[in-house]
Amino acid sequence: SSTTHTISGNLTGLTGGFVTLVSSSGEYRPLTANGAFVFTQTLATGTDYAVEVFRNPAAPAQACTVTNATGTISANVNNINVSCASTGYSIGGNSTVSGLTSAGLVLRLNGSSETVVPANATSFSFSETAAAGSNYTVTIAAQPTGQKCTLSNASGIAGAAVTDVTVSCVNGYTVGGTVTGYTGSNLVLRNTINGTPLDLVISASSTFTFPDLLVGGDTYSVSVANYPESPFQNCSIANGSGTIAAANITNVSITCTNVTLAFTAVTSNPGENAGAHAIALSLVGTTPRAGSVQVVISGGSATDTLDYTLAATTISWAALATPGNVVVNILDDVFNEGTETIQISLVNPVGITLGAQTTHTVTITDNDAASAVGAVITAAEY
Repeated sequence: SSTTHTISGNLTGLTGGFVTLVSSSGEYRPLTANGAFVFTQTLATGTDYAVEVFRNPAAPAQACTVTNATGTISANVNNINVSCASTGYSIGGNSTVSGLTSAGLVLRLNGSSETVVPANATSFSFSETAAAGSNYTVTIAAQPTGQKCTLSNASGIAGAAVTDVTVSCVNGYTVGGTVTGYTGSNLVLRNTINGTPLDLVISASSTFTFPDLLVGGDTYSVSVANYPESPFQNCSIANGSGTIAAANITNVSITCTNVTLAFTAVTSNPGENAGAHAIALSLVGTTPRAGSVQVVISGGSATDTLDYTLAATTISWAALATPGNVVVNILDDVFNEGTETIQISLVNPVGITLGAQTTHTVTITDNDAASAVGAVITAAEY
């Protein structure tokens, strides 16, 4: 059988990403680090060989060249040399960073390559380069602790080394305060900073702080983006807006209270000739959201449509409005029926929590004289 031999070499100059080589045997070999490499496929003695760059590194952009790339196999080949060099322009700022006194600043180039800029630094540069004629954009991936930085000269077209990306940092301040009385769920606070809303979910009564940093002169306005549920609550805000000076805001006060709806009284006693009989509902708190409650007949001796009708089986209201009364239309007749009752219940509340008194009993006093024989008409006799 014929003797086979390996093809190997050395890679230098790679600064990131990978370079892919291809041999005349059809084998592709991606390399991610400088140093020795070897193709896994072997070639027989007397076979011609060739090694080429199939794909150059892209992050950063480099061009790689191969020396001793061709020949005829007579022994193991170990002198394939691959050398990579940058083909793009560096992106950064030379003495353009100001005010940075804290750690944590991370800059990002074209949405991928990142560089950490340490506290008190005045310059920075990305390891990735931008190819000639390509667009570049620098953004802030993370702000430094307790500071807020802005960029200028942060985008353009690479035509030379870029050294004028400017980073300006100032101390940042937070907005926060205290939530009390919160017993429900899904409370969401909103801080509108210079017209831009940013939300924060509150899990319990406690202190809170919006994570977004503001700088001197920024305006803030805290509001409720979603009121608590289960139970439904209303929340009022004190010290909720202003303009940032040189200090954190810690005195925003959020006070939440339960919002409940129930019958005002346990019973009422209209006469048979009362007509539209209003039964008052008691609202505790202010309804921050639209809602409704169903009104159902849950018992009693009176007969629907013969002795009474319900004016509505659903009571609805708009946000911040007061729910109306339950209205029962008492129907007058000429029969002596005696005292009759209607038991009314509130069920299926939407946007509100029912209070303790969810049932009301209406006792209708008959206004008809007894017949000559003293008979009392019952529902079965209609």
